[in-house]
Amino acid sequence: MKRIHGIAALALAAGCGGGSQLSMSTRVGTPVAQATQAGTSPQALTVSTGIDVSRIRIVIREMELDRSESADAGTPEAHEEFEAGPFLLDLSAAALQGGVNQAVQASVPSGTYSEVEFKIAQVHDNDHASSLADPALQAMKSQSASIIVDGTISGASFSFVSGLEAKQEYKGRFVIVSGSDNVTLNVDPTSWFVSATGGTLDPRDVTVKSQIESNIRASLRLFKDHDRRGRADP
Repeated sequence: MKRIHGIAALALAAGCGGGSQLSMSTRVGTPVAQATQAGTSPQALTVSTGIDVSRIRIVIREMELDRSESADAGTPEAHEEFEAGPFLLDLSAAALQGGVNQAVQASVPSGTYSEVEFKIAQVHDNDHASSLADPALQAMKSQSASIIVDGTISGASFSFVSGLEAKQEYKGRFVIVSGSDNVTLNVDPTSWFVSATGGTLDPRDVTVKSQIESNIRASLRLFKDHDRRGRADP
């Protein structure tokens, strides 16, 4: 199951037109991970030796689009930024099995953009009031968490809680015309609990927490995915 909490509408500058939709989708795992899960229960994802993940929560504190400084130069909207967030990606069950799941959709002005950026970070006291009132985001804030991973290791339950900050961005010519487009955030937990030498990092061990956080940052990838195939567009 996939649940999305928080502000999902872009705060557009006054006077800007709309008519287009940009969605962000999520995809969990790798083709290898999907193959190993074939025929098993969709309630958890085996990510490492003895480690199964049953739920992943990620706070996307900010989603930002920057207009192209060249293609739209001279228009009133040039150089403007459009933002949304925070919202929570809450991934479990079938959403962990490698499919592409739409997370959020927002209305944006048609035009050419040079960058789409997502920032993972904790919820702050100065965030939008409705976000602070959201029980799911409040639960993350109460644990000073931007990411929580629930699962089992050798049959024993664990909950890995981290306040890490990470940024993913797509840079390049990004044209949004009348209709809709999509970017996909790939989340690959198969590397999160693996050491540099191939050993297992125990998510309950605070001495390896920084290594796990580094693995999480390195595993994230944002790409343009118009057809929601889970692969970057040519």
